[in-house]
Amino acid sequence: VYAADDGVVALVGSSSSGYGNFVVIAHSGGLDTLYGHLSVAVVKLGDRVIQGQPIGLEGSTGNSTGAHLHFELRINQKPVDPTPYLPPGAPSSFKG
Repeated sequence: VYAADDGVVALVGSSSSGYGNFVVIAHSGGLDTLYGHLSVAVVKLGDRVIQGQPIGLEGSTGNSTGAHLHFELRINQKPVDPTPYLPPGAPSSFKG
C-alpha cells in the first residue's frame, strides 16, 4: 500500500473491530487519507512520506472478511467521495 500524496503520518493504530491496523496521513489543506485493514504498517507516527512511498501491506485485520484496502479521503476529519481528487479514469467504488 502506497501513500496517495506527500504528507506526515498523523496516526498509526490498531483495533480488533473497524479498520484493524491502519495509518492516517495528514496532507496540506486539511486533507487526510486513511488506509485500513493493513497486515502491517511500515511507517511510524511523525514520519514524512512522499507520494508513492510504501506505508504498509494489504491485510484482513479488524472487521474484514478478506484481504483488501479500506481507503478514505477526509476533509476536516470527515470522509468525502475521493473521486474528484483521483486522476481521470482512475477506478472508484465509492458508494457514499
